[in-house]
This record gives sequence, structure tokens and C-alpha cells, in this order.
Amino acid sequence: MTKLRSLLLFLVCFCSCWCCQILCELSLSHEQEFIKSFIHHYEFGPEGRYTHEYHPFLLTRTAQSFADLELRLKQENFSLLGRMIIMGYEENAVPAYYTNYKHSGINDEAMRKNNTGWSLRLHNRFGFMTGFLFKDLASTNPIFEHFEHIDGDDVAIFDDRATLFQEHAFWQALPLMRREQERMMHMLAKKTPADIVAELSKFWKLLYSNAFKVGNKQIAGTQDVLFSIEYARHLSQSQLPVCKFFTGPDITYPIEVTAKQDRCATIHAQHFAQRLLRELVSQDGQNTAYIFCSFVDGVGKSTMLGNIKNWMHWSGNIEEFAHVDNSSSQVCDLFKLKPGVYIADLPAQVSHFTYKPDGIVFVDVRTLYDAQQCAVLTTFINTHKEELRDECARIFAAVKNIIAERGYCAPEFSDTKHPDLAFVRNVILLGKEQSNVWIPFIYQGKSYLFKDSEPLEIRCVTSLAAVKSEGLKNIEAEQMLFSEGLRFPLPYEHFLKDLVTQLKSQNIKNIVFVDFLSMYPRSSRENVRINYLLQQMALLDTNFHPEQSLYRDFVSGGELLAALCNKKSCTLLKHAFQHEAMIRGALFDLINNRVEGDLTGYDMATVTALIRDKIAHLDSEFHENIVHNVAHKFYEETKRLETTYGLSKQFINVQQLSLRKLAAFHTLIQEFFTQHGTNDLMRTLWQSWGNVTSLGYEVTESRPLAMTLTTDAHIPVQARYIIHEACKDEALLKPLLRSLRAQWYAALSGLFFATDVGCGLFSMHQLIPAYIPLMMIPYKKNFFLVAQRSYEPWKDKVPMTFRIFFQNFNFTNFRAAAYRSVGDHPCRYDWDCGAVNNGLFGFDYVDVKDESEEAKYLPQSTITRLVQRYQQENNAQIVMPTEILWQRLNDVAGWQYEYEQTRSSALRKGQRSEKLPPLGGYNMNVYIGSEQQEPAARLAIRLLATLDMILKDPESSVVIRNGNREDFKAALKLFEYVIVPRYFKTIFANRLFSDYDAVEPYPSWEFWDRLDSDD
Repeated sequence: MTKLRSLLLFLVCFCSCWCCQILCELSLSHEQEFIKSFIHHYEFGPEGRYTHEYHPFLLTRTAQSFADLELRLKQENFSLLGRMIIMGYEENAVPAYYTNYKHSGINDEAMRKNNTGWSLRLHNRFGFMTGFLFKDLASTNPIFEHFEHIDGDDVAIFDDRATLFQEHAFWQALPLMRREQERMMHMLAKKTPADIVAELSKFWKLLYSNAFKVGNKQIAGTQDVLFSIEYARHLSQSQLPVCKFFTGPDITYPIEVTAKQDRCATIHAQHFAQRLLRELVSQDGQNTAYIFCSFVDGVGKSTMLGNIKNWMHWSGNIEEFAHVDNSSSQVCDLFKLKPGVYIADLPAQVSHFTYKPDGIVFVDVRTLYDAQQCAVLTTFINTHKEELRDECARIFAAVKNIIAERGYCAPEFSDTKHPDLAFVRNVILLGKEQSNVWIPFIYQGKSYLFKDSEPLEIRCVTSLAAVKSEGLKNIEAEQMLFSEGLRFPLPYEHFLKDLVTQLKSQNIKNIVFVDFLSMYPRSSRENVRINYLLQQMALLDTNFHPEQSLYRDFVSGGELLAALCNKKSCTLLKHAFQHEAMIRGALFDLINNRVEGDLTGYDMATVTALIRDKIAHLDSEFHENIVHNVAHKFYEETKRLETTYGLSKQFINVQQLSLRKLAAFHTLIQEFFTQHGTNDLMRTLWQSWGNVTSLGYEVTESRPLAMTLTTDAHIPVQARYIIHEACKDEALLKPLLRSLRAQWYAALSGLFFATDVGCGLFSMHQLIPAYIPLMMIPYKKNFFLVAQRSYEPWKDKVPMTFRIFFQNFNFTNFRAAAYRSVGDHPCRYDWDCGAVNNGLFGFDYVDVKDESEEAKYLPQSTITRLVQRYQQENNAQIVMPTEILWQRLNDVAGWQYEYEQTRSSALRKGQRSEKLPPLGGYNMNVYIGSEQQEPAARLAIRLLATLDMILKDPESSVVIRNGNREDFKAALKLFEYVIVPRYFKTIFANRLFSDYDAVEPYPSWEFWDRLDSDD
């Protein structure tokens, strides 16, 4: 008997261990499946910032839970009568084409200015495009009894006469939209509502799978379209009839009047609240519950419910409406609307499978205070600004001491009475101390932030549960303080049990689902999760920085591609992505294995410890799988982006720009002109004039300057720009890049008329005009200062040879005011110019649309015709690499004949007379170059090709790609055989380089490759 007991005990233990092992393997399999789905379907682009919850693993679970909900209610003997579908869309997704100063609209999407430019306002175009399909429903038509388009007539672009505006707004997608809109109108008259929903799902799949681009060059169907597809699939497969389908612009937006938003801004929501109330009635004399459902947060479900409550209480007296609750519960909120009618507000369905952070946030005071209160705060700040700055410095010092002593999770940072401490902790945690522009302060016992801007920006603290929509969209992650920690959802079975209990307690018999399929930007509740995630990632890895992750504020796919092509930044992005995948996997595991518990929040210190423990126990194979999947995802994404953006002007000309390389090139040519030129005036002008130690204010951003400064060598200089090395703001960069390009081209052009006098020295032609160079020197905190030495104005007439020399450089000023007096010499000082992408600057390509008037009258060259043909094959925003241009030019027999004729003519004329001007203009003859000119000409071509490789006009159409050997070799030939004869009126008897493959940029490929790896 004892042996039998021992055997049974062994079998029980064995089976228990075996079952535990199976469960662990199953759990691990689910976790691996989750992470693989998350990584593979992660959307890298700026449009996908708020869509990372919508990968197939979670979508499938969420969609299935809808079916489980219906089944459970049927099993509990509720009568499921049908459903209403509400599909609002964002009216402001397509900007108005007419200025109407009286129009009040909604515009609460977050946007931020950084060194790259303005971050993207993530408007939902595909939602607006869906509204377009129902545009002819705008007028009441009894044939469409189940469908209503609220205020559709108010959307100007839906007008059939707005054809040009539609083409501009919807671009690639418009033909599909027009076909689908016509098909939809036929279906509305003949098909059931469920068929309409199925058709919508097909339309969204086409938008997403084909990556259609709309008028702002952004992808129309971002990853959040996937949840709409899944939801529509569930609705079309459900056996419940669709009894009503509503669509319209911003129809579920919260109806509120604030100092920032008047009552007219929410007129569509006001109309819809009244309309929906008429539908919420008791069915068959039985207690009826209208179950408000949504797939995700941020579709206006809870705010619509608030609108209904307000309208029931206040009718149309909008000014008296109570604040609409934006909180997101994770259990059903059931309440009685009127006799026999109940509302069951369910949490967003996806929230049953993800986490919910909670706490407080800083929001615009104009969303909470009236104009008088805002004015009082503004006066207080302006009166005590310096004191508040000093106090801010003391707070930062105190917080650093706390971190040093007790870490980032010290209890002081959870004290809601001192949110300023938590804010400063977050600024330091997220590595934003240098870039932070928000000053915390206390006024009458309440915490605020202010930003010293025009107008002054002020934010006050409020809870996430009570905040208005705009507050949820605050993308400054440091301004969300998760004092309530993280809540995990109840097991889904517990949620269903609670829902059934609540419904039965009110003797409810009938159920009508109200499904919110609204398509607004996903930048509300998802933004809260992302802000939490960024803080969590930094707590687990203090080296993590949001600017070194895929949550950087990329303004375009071109900027993202530039980051992926840069070895250093790509490595950092990969590391951050791996880090995020592990954290999300750990959070999923905590939710997936949850069988008990309530909705009490876990503080961030506890969650951090739980995640750290789970990551620490991952085996090496699991970690390697994440690394492998991330590497594969980066490879795929880079290839995809290269297809779309790889040859775009925005990527090649702007995003690949390195200001560090420009500064290095400036140093190189400064050294050349001071050490290798024999012209004393040139040496003097290029001599260093020292450093500017201070601009007189704290530099935080790139900007143009117009101020006279004195260097540490007591030399006066005129400052033109202060530019951060990471600046990619095209609007700011364009005039600077054009000035530098024009000046450096002019400087190096003189070498075509120089002679080699031995010992590495070059004698410059006496007729070459002098100029005061733009200097680009390092300044504090990764900034560069662009400035010129100051001289007295030139007061006499400018020699004609100067005008002839500078005529090809597209300057805007040719008067004497453009020159300064250096000794007895007039020197060009004004480098302001138009585009520098044509003619001399464009390998002889001339774009007649360019702002240069002279370009319109130049004869069309062979190069121009070749480039135009290439642009027709692609599009005008695609650059033509010099490698392709040279290949095609060589295939043009007429050009080769023309070159040989020009060369023969030059040989007959011989060398240029010293009395002739160095450039074309009045003298169109081409002369033969002397042997003494050849070394300088070779050097000039190398320097200009190097310059073209690292500095382009943002509108350049013909380019040398960065680091591309074939492009560089082709550019050498284009300069020698096209540019020098045409623009410098010189041709050489023999080719300048014996082996073009061996020619390197100035000073070498190794020099520029090293800078590439350092960037």
C-alpha cells in the first residue's frame, strides 16, 4: 500500500510538473507570438506613432472578444435586437481651401517644433475619405432609410464642383474613391446595411495594402485602419441586423465652450446629440440597454455619452454643459437615461488585452480657465519671470540630489501635491534637460508650467480622468505624471460576469449595440500609453533617449530613411526597438497570466521591478529571436523606404545633409586659400577672425540672425545664422544653404583661371574679384555660427568685370551696396541669392519654373532635355543621379559632335588673352586651357564635385549621392566636359584625369567616410 501511495504521489508530482512545463511552454509560445506580431507589423513612419497596439495578435483577440460578448449575452437569455453604427470622421483632416475668419473648427492635434521642423499633425485622412463615399447622403433621401449623413452638406470639398480641390487633397486615392463612391450609392439603395459594412472593409483593405498617398504626400491608410477592418469584419459576420448607420464630421466630439473653443466649433456634435437621443427609446415596452461599444479608445464613445447626458439635462444651453468625462474605465458603466432606457458604456474592447496608465497631466490653461483667469496668470508670470527661472534652477538641483540619493523611483516623485518634482524628474530621465523650454512654478497652491513664447504658453495640472481631449494628446512625455501607476485589465471572463450581473440587476430584457466605428486620429488614449512607455523604457535603461528611438518626431519618411541609413543612429534605433519589444512582451505576459486581481494600480516602481525580473529570466534564445526579428524588420523597412524616398529631393538634398561636413569643408577651403594661394588679399580675407564666445542669450534653437558681434580677437563680425548640427528644417535651411553654395562655388571657380607655380601654391588670376567669405564655425552645444567679418561699405562704382564674374550665381543684388571696402578693393559681401540648382549649379540643367528670371531665356541644353525626360519617367520630386545623367549623355551623338566642334574651335583660337574677362557673358568664345592651368582645374573640379556631394540646394534635380563613387566619377566628367567649357569658357586639349576611378574627393574618401561614421 505504501508503495502504491508513493507511486501515485510520484505520478501526481510528475503530471503536475509536466502540466506546468506545458503551460510554461504555451505561455512562452503566446509571448513569442505576441512579440513576433508586434515587431513584424510595427509601423516605423510618423503616421504610425499611435498605432502600435494594432498588430494582428491583439486585433484577432479583440475581434474574437466581440463575438464572445454576443454569445454570452445570448446564453444569458437577453434579447439582442440589433445594432446602430456610428462612424464619425475628422472634418479638419482636409484643410479648408477658403479662408473664413468666422469659421470655428476643431484643431487639437498635438504638434511640436524641433530641429527638423514641425512634427506631423496626425489627421485621419482615411476616415475623411470614407465620409466622401457617403457624400451624396448629405441631403435627406427617403430611399436610404437606414443611413444618415449628419451635416454632410457643410463639407465644402464634397461638392461635385470641387474637382480640383479633391485632386489636390486625395491625389493617388481619388480614382479609387470615385469608383467606390459610385458603387456605394448603388449598394445603399439595393443592399442591406451589413453588405455596406463589408464593402467598407474592402475599401479600407485596398487603401492600406496599396499604401495610397494623399495630397500632403502622407500615407492615407495607416496601421490604425486595421482595427476598422477587423471591427467591420465582425459587424458584417454578426447575425444582428443593422437598424441605423450614422456618419458625419466630428459628430461625437465633446460639446464644450472654453476660452480656446467657442460653441460653433462643435455644431456637428450638437446636431448629432439631438438626433441620437430620438433613437434611444425603450423597445417593446421592456427595459432596454443600449450597449456603447468600440474597438479602441479615442473614437468618441465616452464623449458622445457625455454629450447625451448634458443634452438631457441642459437641452441646447451649451454654456451650462458639464465637462465631458474622458476617462477610460475597464468595467461597464451602466446608468438609467430615462424610463425604460439604460446606457451600458463598455470600455474599449482592446483595453481588455492591454495596460492602462493613469495619473495627471499638464494642459493648456485655456481649456480650463476663462479669459480673465488666463490674463491674471500671464501678468503674474511676466512680473516674476526671472524669479521663476531662478526657482526652476533650484528645483532641478534638488531633484538631481533626490535621484542621486534614492533613484528615479523615489517616493517624492509620486507625491501629487508636488507635481513639479515629478515633471523635472521626467525631464532629466528622458534626457531633455538641455532642450527643455518649460518652467515649472506654483501659483496660489497649484502647479503650472510656462513657456516664454509669443504668445506666452501656460499649462496647468489636471487628472487624466477629467482632462479634455487636447490634454490626452500632449506629446511632451515628461508632462504626463503617472501617479496612479499602471492598471491591468480584469480577466475577460470576470468582466463578462460583472456586465451580466449589472444588466440583470436592472431587469433589462432587450439589448441594442451601438458600435462606434469612428475614424478620428489615434492620438488620444494611445498617446497616454506611449508617454508611459517612454518613461518606462528610460527607467529600465537610463541610457535610453526618445530622440534615439522610433518615437523621435520624424517629420517625414525621408528623415526616417536618413536615420536608418546612418550606421550610428540605426544602431541606436535598433537597440531602442529591441528594448521596447522586450518591455511590451513582459507587459503582455503580466496581463496574459493574470487570473485574479482587481483594477488597483501598480506604481511605476513596482511595474519596473516586475518587468526587469521578467526580462532577466528570458533565455538567450528568446533574446536572440528578438534581435533577429528586429534586424529583419529594419532591413525590410529600409528597403521599403528606399523605394519610396531613396531618390526624393527631400531625402537626398535635405535629410542627408550633414552640417558637420559643411563645417569640415569650410575648414578645408579656408586652409587652402590661406596656405596654398599666392594672393595676399585672399589670404587676408580667409584668415580666421577668432571665436564668438556669446550671442548674449541662451541658444536653444536654430534661427537666422542679424546682429553685429565682436570676437575674442576684437574683430567685428556680422552674424547671419545660428544652426544646430541636427537641423533639418527646410524652410530655415534653404536660404542658408543657397548662400553657402553660391559663395563657395564662386570662391572655387577662381581656380579655373589659376596657375600652378610649384610648391603646392596657386597664383589666382588678377581679374578674379575678391569676396568676403561666409565662415561656419562651431558654437556652444552642437551649434554652428555662420558669420562674416564686418567692413565699411564700398561707395564707388563696381567694375564691370565683377558683374560678369558673378552673373552665373543668381544673386539678388548687383548694386554697389552688395560690396564692402577692404583696403582699396571692392569685395562681394552680399550672398543672398535665389535657387542654386540651375545652370552652373545643376550640371547645366535649367528648370524654367525656377525663380531665376534669367533661366527662362537660356537656350535649352541637351542636359535639360535629358533631365526633363527622366522626370517624366519618374516625377519632378525625384532626383537624377549624375551616374545616370552621364550614361544618357554619352548616348546622345549630337552632344558628342557639339563637344568636338567646340574643342576644335578652341584649339584654333588658342589661349585666352589676359585682357578678356574670365567668364562668358559678353564674350561667348571658348578658349584652350594652358598646361599651367591644368593642375588648378583638376583641383577645382575635385573641390566642386566634393562640394556638390555634401551641399545641395533643396530643389536640386541633378545630384551626386552621398558617398557614391560612380556618381562622383560621373560628376568629374560632367564638370570637365560640360560645365568648364560652357560656363568658364575653357576647354583642355587632353582629358584632365588619366584614371577617373582613382580620383578622390578633396581631400580623400577616407576623410568623408570617417565623418559619415561619426555622424
